[in-house]
Amino acid sequence: MYEEENFALLSTVLVDGSPDFGVSVVAFDEFEELLWAGNQNGHLTSYHGWLLSKYTSFQALVDQELRSLLFKSDGVLVLGRSALKLTTRQGLPMFSYNFSDTFDFQCFVVNPFFPEVINIGGLQPTISVFSLELCEEVFQFVLEEQDCVVMRNTDALLVTGHSNGKVCLRDPMNMRLLSELQPHSGSLSDVAYFDNKLVTCGFSLMNDLLSCDPFIFLYDARTMNAIASIPVQIDPYYIRFIATQPNKLVVVSQVREFQIIDFSGVDKGLVTCLGTDEAIRCLSIDVSPTGECIAFGDEIGTLHVFSNRPHPIFVANARSIVLPDPIEPTPTIPFDDLNTPLSIIPMPITGLPLLSTWPEECCKRVYRQPIPIPQEVTNALKMTDFVGYAPNPYGFGRKRLPYRVTDELSFASGRQASDVAESIGSVKEIPSHYQKALIHHKSVPGKFVECKQHTVRTSSLCGLEAPIPNSYVNSVLLMLYHVEPLRRRVLSHLCKRVFCLTCELSFLFHMLQQSTSDFSCSAINFIRAFRTIPEASALGLVLNDREDDPVFQSGSSRLIQNFNRFILHHMNVEMKDEEQLLTPCVTSENAVSLSCSFAQRDTSFVVQKEVVAGSASTEMVAQVEHQSGTKLSPDVSSSEVQTNLFNMRGTEDLFATSVENVTQCRCGYQSSRADLYFVCALSYPTSDEQLLEKVSFEKLLEQSFHLEQVKHAWCEQCSKFRISTHRRWIRSLPDVLSINCNIDNDKIRSFWRRQQQLCVERPTSAGTAKSYCLKSLFLSSNIFLRISSGEKLLESNFNASNGFGRLSWLPFNLHILLDADGKVTIYDRPKVGSDTGTASNAVFYELQAVISYIKSGTMGHWVACIKALSNDSIRRSRWYLVNDTQVNEIIPLEAVNFDVDWKVPCILLYSRPNLNELHPDLQCSPIDDRVFTLDRIISERPSNISTVSTKPACLPGRDDLVAIDAEFVTLNHEEAEIRSDGSKLTFKPSQLSLARITCVYGSGPLKGDTLLDDYICTREEISDYVTKFSGIKPGDLDPTFADRPLTAMKVAYLKLRYLIDVGVKFVGHGLSNDFKVINIYVPKEQIIDTVQLFRLPRRRLVSLRFLIWHFFGIRIQSGTHDSDEDARSALMLYEKYTDIIRSPELQFSHILNELYEHGQQLHWNVPAETMKS
Repeated sequence: MYEEENFALLSTVLVDGSPDFGVSVVAFDEFEELLWAGNQNGHLTSYHGWLLSKYTSFQALVDQELRSLLFKSDGVLVLGRSALKLTTRQGLPMFSYNFSDTFDFQCFVVNPFFPEVINIGGLQPTISVFSLELCEEVFQFVLEEQDCVVMRNTDALLVTGHSNGKVCLRDPMNMRLLSELQPHSGSLSDVAYFDNKLVTCGFSLMNDLLSCDPFIFLYDARTMNAIASIPVQIDPYYIRFIATQPNKLVVVSQVREFQIIDFSGVDKGLVTCLGTDEAIRCLSIDVSPTGECIAFGDEIGTLHVFSNRPHPIFVANARSIVLPDPIEPTPTIPFDDLNTPLSIIPMPITGLPLLSTWPEECCKRVYRQPIPIPQEVTNALKMTDFVGYAPNPYGFGRKRLPYRVTDELSFASGRQASDVAESIGSVKEIPSHYQKALIHHKSVPGKFVECKQHTVRTSSLCGLEAPIPNSYVNSVLLMLYHVEPLRRRVLSHLCKRVFCLTCELSFLFHMLQQSTSDFSCSAINFIRAFRTIPEASALGLVLNDREDDPVFQSGSSRLIQNFNRFILHHMNVEMKDEEQLLTPCVTSENAVSLSCSFAQRDTSFVVQKEVVAGSASTEMVAQVEHQSGTKLSPDVSSSEVQTNLFNMRGTEDLFATSVENVTQCRCGYQSSRADLYFVCALSYPTSDEQLLEKVSFEKLLEQSFHLEQVKHAWCEQCSKFRISTHRRWIRSLPDVLSINCNIDNDKIRSFWRRQQQLCVERPTSAGTAKSYCLKSLFLSSNIFLRISSGEKLLESNFNASNGFGRLSWLPFNLHILLDADGKVTIYDRPKVGSDTGTASNAVFYELQAVISYIKSGTMGHWVACIKALSNDSIRRSRWYLVNDTQVNEIIPLEAVNFDVDWKVPCILLYSRPNLNELHPDLQCSPIDDRVFTLDRIISERPSNISTVSTKPACLPGRDDLVAIDAEFVTLNHEEAEIRSDGSKLTFKPSQLSLARITCVYGSGPLKGDTLLDDYICTREEISDYVTKFSGIKPGDLDPTFADRPLTAMKVAYLKLRYLIDVGVKFVGHGLSNDFKVINIYVPKEQIIDTVQLFRLPRRRLVSLRFLIWHFFGIRIQSGTHDSDEDARSALMLYEKYTDIIRSPELQFSHILNELYEHGQQLHWNVPAETMKS
């Protein structure tokens, strides 16, 4: 039946969509044993092997005929009329691109010189060049011909066929015409190319009518000379070479006939018919790479496969296809197995009693016995007419029975209650304001969550919530926030990076600066960006979200010290090496700018100095020149200047210590290298005898500055590794000195404990930490009297001796003298009778912050003691203890005294008193209306689409209304327990992430139009899409599968920040919860929350769905939530509220009472009807 020279029918398959849609394209896969068939409705189906088993079937394009297919290693390229799409072989979309509707594409091929570039032709006089790396059309070549209906590629040429009968050879680089043929006077049907042979078939004009040429033309592509005109027995319409037999060609007619032609003339081949109905046309054809199969597709949706052997293969050395995971079979249970319960076998629900049901006479109904009445209730019992009355001291409701609490509580994570108590320490050991507070989020089922968290605000300080283990960075962030020059620079920073720590710090600092006492800030956005930095992960700074992390459990104080060093260096790199994204805005209305240009790393920048108009003096110009290190141009004046980029100096001039590292080999060879250190790490004595000696902190810091080590190093003179001496000499001192204490073992802790005892010589009978704090209070009781009397208090008083000696080993002040040789000498105060206090190379520092590790049990946490201005009228600098969100004022002595058994110092921050005068940087706002034109990011992969947002025609201004709603997804599940009163006590809340945000114009000429509707791309793993409440489905936020543009969280945050800064008023439902999750501060006067407008005091919150149905009879949120619908519904509610308030006939309190009465009758559920009855 099968002969190698003849092809016989192997199989016939009805393709999905038949007979309504024909098979417009068939193609054999080049990588896997698959045959693909696409129909005229955009549906694509694949078949595996010679048995043609259906492998995948999916809708590739919507309402577009599939014109051609190309195969890549990772997917299938599908060409439609005006669309291009790349999908995996399993049907998952990788990217899609829509062209103009004027395009009508017919064919596409891979560029011979660029594998990631494809050329697309069609019924338009252009050839489009599309980049698969950029996922966009990069160029269009205009042709002299009016179309390009056929396209073939060779190793170095591009063959194009046109409807006027021409065949052209072109240069793939620029589409330049190299040579052309006119084989047919009418029209061209098809072109085939293989092994320098070019074959065409088409139509000729006879009596002004098109007639099919009954022969095919064969050309030599090297010389473009005709070789032969080969007659055929059918009207040729499609032609294909058989790859494994270069002299053979498959010729197909429109009436489903085909013939195998041999160029050598040995055999012309027999004519084979696919069917007897000549009215059915053939639409597509392809030959397998092995030459063993030929596939045809016709207009009634039938796929015909012919082969010259019984078990053909499509492609040689094909890779294995991806198969779905097999379904695990149900294990068999022997009939005589008495140990396996019958309940493991699912039983059908029939409504009839089971055979295993016990008869009723063998059963006895047992009721729950009532718990005995507590003694407190019976003692207060009063009898009236045989009825007893007593107060309910426990608050239990009717028909409620509390669960019996066991002695040992356990949580969902497996931790026991005793472990939690041990981890937070005992009250008898650690003072209460130092203890780690367990935040209880008490909530009831519903959308609105109430977080029970105590926040103290007696100063300009604001604490930060610590919901996850990576919140250990909070103390360092708060410390950096109170370095005012750094804060101004960070607030003026905005760059192009999607995950920029300095940008996230800018957002956090702005929130800390603007927030009020009743708002609790969080650094969750910074932490999410921090977890994406590869350097942070490589340094071990990123913890997992479980408290069983080894670093978290060990409580290593080195963790936060490594982060301190990392963040200062990383901020310096980001602020110096990244171009500004937006030009900062001038913050004063009557201000001009002095600017000067300078070059840095092949990039031109402009230094900006903002001054009040008319006050630009020579001193101002000199100050700008000093900040930039360059001279102003002669033509630059104070009245005609241009506001441009802000001076981007990083953090070097604030934190960096310039040092010279000198390495000296034993042979005498010496080499030096200049370097910058952002953090000074304390170096301790190594011998046990030295650890017991009395050493001042100033002397220890001197030794740490001049670190001397002996270790192996490469010697250029000896040309090998030799034992060398490494010394460090200081060339310049920073204005802000950051010190890592490096207390990471018991010996160093003993060293700190002994030095404090030798310095203070306090009584050693203090047993606990609380009594220790009381002793410190007693020692400084005279200080409290002076504070209460209003006398100015200096920390230098603590450095001086009184009856007890110096009250702390750690000084409040440092006086560092740097000589010409690079050696420093440190005192706690200027020496009496010396001129070091006025020397130009002497630097005076004051202690600004101390970060300590509180060790409690097997775990611990970090607290910060920060010197800041108080909120009273005096505005005096005072010391505050920041423990997560709790802020308490402390005496200065408590900040510098440490019981290293539980309070271990980690980071010390000293700064110059005149720091603001040395760095008078101006704070510029880089956020303006141009944030609405930022790139909308689809994916990091260059093969995905990137679109650019268009700026709205009219942006809202101050006091304009904007309706807003946001949807969120869950990143991890909460850890909670149900209490006896039915409430839920959450120990670890679920972590939410913004998924979609929608803003709608609420006033003005564009009222009702969408201002922004962004889906937020997330890199983190999503545990629950909560589709019922968010409307977000799996894949909507994944750039690989999403069919809409996705926006980076940073871009959406900037748009929202702009609207807040200009003073718009937001209208929404439950906005406090939305803004809390977005982690942005909005002033109360800019929030109009409909959940509070339509609420009676001390009554439940009413859902948006019920309010809209009650007042308008509209049923929303029927399937899932939609943020656009919710935002417009909230705007309708606010307009209804204003109408009620303005109407003299309506009383709002009466309407609210009707609302609550109606809601209670319906149990706050919207009836199934669409309209209210």
